[in-house]
Amino acid sequence: MDYSAIDNTKIDILLVRNNVKVDIERLMNIIKPFSIVLDATNSFFYFNNWNEVCKSMNIPIHYVKSQGAFKCDVMDIKKRVSIVN
Repeated sequence: MDYSAIDNTKIDILLVRNNVKVDIERLMNIIKPFSIVLDATNSFFYFNNWNEVCKSMNIPIHYVKSQGAFKCDVMDIKKRVSIVN
């Protein structure tokens, strides 16, 4: 996967679907997400891989298949958004 298009991009929530094949640690170091959400299309084995990396990098992770719907406070996210004119 070519990561050059997203280099130094900071995001609030990264949604991961369909057991996507990526270098998890490399991706996390490039985009520095505030938190990760794995939807129900991801296997438990796949979640465990992501969970290990997220724990080591102190990034919150939510697995919809076992934890249910992901909820977040939109106002908290809005505080972290930068607007460039």
